[in-house]
Amino acid sequence: MQEIIERRTRNGKTHLIETLPDGRQRFAWDGVIGALHYKDNYADEAEQWKDIDTTIQPDGTVRTAPYELDISFAPIGIRVKCKEDGSEVRLTLSKAVALPDTAADIAPTIPEPTLMGNLCGFKDVFLDTDIIVVAEPTRVCFRRVLRAQRAPRECHFDIEEIGEHRVSGLRFEARDASRDTSKDPEFPIEVERVGNKLIERVVTQGKVFPIEVDPTVDEQVATGTDDAHEVKSTGDINLSTTKLRFGVRLGESVIAGMRFQTVDIPQGATITTAYTSHCAYTPDCSGEVNYTWYGEAIDDAPTFTTDLWNISNRTKTTASVNEDALAWVSEWNNGPEIKTIIEEIVTRELWEANNDLVIINDWISGAGLRSSFSHEYHSSYCAKLHIEYAQGVPPGLENKSANMAAKMVGAGLI
Repeated sequence: MQEIIERRTRNGKTHLIETLPDGRQRFAWDGVIGALHYKDNYADEAEQWKDIDTTIQPDGTVRTAPYELDISFAPIGIRVKCKEDGSEVRLTLSKAVALPDTAADIAPTIPEPTLMGNLCGFKDVFLDTDIIVVAEPTRVCFRRVLRAQRAPRECHFDIEEIGEHRVSGLRFEARDASRDTSKDPEFPIEVERVGNKLIERVVTQGKVFPIEVDPTVDEQVATGTDDAHEVKSTGDINLSTTKLRFGVRLGESVIAGMRFQTVDIPQGATITTAYTSHCAYTPDCSGEVNYTWYGEAIDDAPTFTTDLWNISNRTKTTASVNEDALAWVSEWNNGPEIKTIIEEIVTRELWEANNDLVIINDWISGAGLRSSFSHEYHSSYCAKLHIEYAQGVPPGLENKSANMAAKMVGAGLI
């Protein structure tokens, strides 16, 4: 079908279906509630209606919609100007507020924005809180994504209005980060105007609205210096091999190290399961071999270097796991359960979500060898780390009174 551009309306398109032998034509009209098209000058009746495109440009602007949108990255805010009546509203995110008696006002961080189509996202603006600006066909949505129970329930904005535009031209949402599409992830909210302040809050009304966190983290070695092995007798480090080896190679026992970046687990989380996975370099990696798995006891692990003993000289976690290795006969082979190792790292006082961690495999005995692909061979086949976790008590609240803890549980904060 061919669209008849001249017949466009604000909310409809007309298509030519066919021209009959006698010259008559058949058309189809498609319409929506809202708008399909916009004009730059709504007072100009001769101006052709244009297709709406809400793609946010790299500078944070949208111009091909019924409004003009300018997103401010620092501080986080928006300017929306209605093209039809010239009215304008400006919002700037100023702070978040937790429940009374739990915390003072919380100032926003200024993270780097992430642009994807009609979305502009800011991660970790507040504790376990992301902000997403959504350019919709007829209005702009400010979406707050709550990723854990301890996320603040209330956000404050500075607001400035020009003309007759009102907050109804915007939309506010509060959602959890659950990936369960069978459930409604939106929370009931209320928006209150107090002078030049706009307050958006989750409405509990005595109920607890559980925030469902996706408890799964999957990471993979991301660069060539993040997997390496060390010859135990000499301390020599190999960063450039296409194989990551576990066990004994050419009569020399080795220690393997793997670093996983931006591991998004909150400090204090309880790890329910964790293991590494390795893609076998050869179809049959066998031979008796025993080794110990442990982690590097550090808050944010650096990558490997060619300095002698760069793997074995790292401070080991107290937690470790011994393994009598089975033969590798499939493409991907899972290592042993290492949840105690991961939990020791993420419960360190200065651990933060999206820090980097190192897992180390140290030979003990046996002459066998297991060889897996390294990042140098292919980024899709190098070592993986799978973690599942449950949220613990938020840092700093362990010593709160029983009464305070009860308030926070009742409000869904912990």
